[in-house]
Amino acid sequence: MSATPEKRTTSFLVTLLLTCTSTFYANAAHSSKQQLFKLDSNGLRLAKSAIEWACVEDFSTGLFWQKRDPSTSLHNHASYTWFEPQQTNTGSQLAYPASSPLNVTCDGYHHNEPTSYCNTHAYIERVNQQNYCGHSDWRLPSAGELTSLAPMQSIAQPYIAAINLDYFPFYDRFVYWTQSINNDGNVLTIAEEMRVLSNAERSDQLSVRLVRGGQY
Repeated sequence: MSATPEKRTTSFLVTLLLTCTSTFYANAAHSSKQQLFKLDSNGLRLAKSAIEWACVEDFSTGLFWQKRDPSTSLHNHASYTWFEPQQTNTGSQLAYPASSPLNVTCDGYHHNEPTSYCNTHAYIERVNQQNYCGHSDWRLPSAGELTSLAPMQSIAQPYIAAINLDYFPFYDRFVYWTQSINNDGNVLTIAEEMRVLSNAERSDQLSVRLVRGGQY
């Protein structure tokens, strides 16, 4: 008996998650113990006991991560639609720079100013213009990169944050955009407990955690 569409989809997601994650770990020689460092606004390392920091370095993967903080306007947990100027129209409907309503989803939005729009591309541009943590090459992570934030044994435990809350606080069951697109043209998203999802519409308003550094 052939597998049902639901079972095939589940199988695909599990295979994709394991493939992305295991490949990333192999390439990065990831150990079971992460080597995370708190960084200041200039990208310099701080003491582990620091109570304020701007971003996070994962020395084990060579990636640098955005710390989302609700006390800041640019790096809070606002939500964004998925938009990239170079995008595929395979499977999913194309996204547009301005989808309505957006004026309640991110700070600084103005309907006459495209750079203020609440989509992933405009948001990345704003972060890079601020030279966040001393760099201007922040981007959306791939699905493999984002799942690398979780130790292998903690992935996909429902409703449990898989990332280290000592470095990435303010957990609240968010779903994050990635730059990864599957064969059906769907943008892959990652739930906070590191479950891979592929049912998001590009007009959905989801969270973002930017990354910079080596890409896998």
